[in-house]
Amino acid sequence: MFRSALVALTVLGVPALAAATTALDTQRPAPPARPGEVQVAQACGWYAIMLCSRSRGEAQRWSNNNGVGYVVDTSSNRYPNFAPGYYCVVEGPMGQGRAQSTANSYRDISRQAYVKNAC
Repeated sequence: MFRSALVALTVLGVPALAAATTALDTQRPAPPARPGEVQVAQACGWYAIMLCSRSRGEAQRWSNNNGVGYVVDTSSNRYPNFAPGYYCVVEGPMGQGRAQSTANSYRDISRQAYVKNAC
């Protein structure tokens, strides 16, 4: 039903609203704010974490090579329960059960996959 409403919005000429609705559906936190923009303080919820590294480049390469997740900076105030100083390849935020299922599904490419609540 959600997808049908999205298609209807697009067909009716409301692409901006459809795009905003699609962005909500991805369940990814908003990208970092540019100077002068408002940024959500925290990206609460559960995350499936596939890999953490002290190097952003290493984490990004791992994500690109495996075609999963995106990189977050754990030093950001958006993730207060994450240990600072790492760049982690994650999927989320999502519910705890879905995060556990997601982590389990990636254990073939990341034996250390686990779940964590960001807030």
